[in-house]
Amino acid sequence: MVTRLQRAEKKLAKYIRKLDDSPYYLAARVLDPECRTAFLKDQNDCLTVQGEKKLFNVRKLWERFREKAILSGSTIATEKTQKSPLESEENLSAFHKARLQHRLKHTRPQSQDEFDNYINENPIPLDSCTTAIQWWNQPL
Repeated sequence: MVTRLQRAEKKLAKYIRKLDDSPYYLAARVLDPECRTAFLKDQNDCLTVQGEKKLFNVRKLWERFREKAILSGSTIATEKTQKSPLESEENLSAFHKARLQHRLKHTRPQSQDEFDNYINENPIPLDSCTTAIQWWNQPL
């Protein structure tokens, strides 16, 4: 019986390592509002070398997603303007013209990114009724 448990423990450790190397799993952990980047930091609240590598992988995954979202959003916007000439700037109401001008004036600089803003925020404790699976913190 002990040998079966040892084999099961080795197999579990193998899959935990594989899961930990997956950028999708890492992204899920980073995007968890309770966790964010806390699991990548050491006792001094600094990112570890391995934590920086993992965060780099998640950032690359985010950049791929962001590029796809920007491209699909721009094609939707161009299709929208091509399909309905009634929505051109000349045909907008005064409110919508002012709104459009406000949005153009106050656009976010290219250097800012939602992902960077998110990971730099402090973790948010969730309600006690919300439970998370935290088997990765359990000793094997």
